[in-house]
Amino acid sequence: MSHALKNLPSGFCLWLTVLTIAQVSTTAQAEPSNFPRSDFPVPNGVILALLETNKTIYIGGTFTQIGGKSRQYLAAVDSISGKVTDWNPHPSWYVQTLLAYGDTIFVGGRFGSVGGAQRSNLAAIDARTGQVTSWTTSIEPGTIGGYIASVNV
Repeated sequence: MSHALKNLPSGFCLWLTVLTIAQVSTTAQAEPSNFPRSDFPVPNGVILALLETNKTIYIGGTFTQIGGKSRQYLAAVDSISGKVTDWNPHPSWYVQTLLAYGDTIFVGGRFGSVGGAQRSNLAAIDARTGQVTSWTTSIEPGTIGGYIASVNV
């Protein structure tokens, strides 16, 4: 099931693919040897989404630590140094998909808040600061009955 969202910049349409729990498929855990860097930080859970933009690799998944640092479900790694950055939005549950648009990282998954701000399964996060933006969707908690599986422009 796909949904178009309102309240986006002129000419911008964000499409969401929503899966219900019955449609969830298993995802194999990414092994460090699958990444181009041998020193890529290892998470303590599954990586479900990777996005590289502006020399930063954004990582979403089911982890609570990566590279020995506490990062709940969402982290950023400097693609040059391989170090986990200070960027730490802190969603309340797992992240399934990531999309960059300008200086914003759209994050989809199954969560109720990001950084203490109520966001039902979809949030817009400042790529530089890790702070949740004021952008919200018209999706009310509980109306989808699943989670955000992918976002596309």
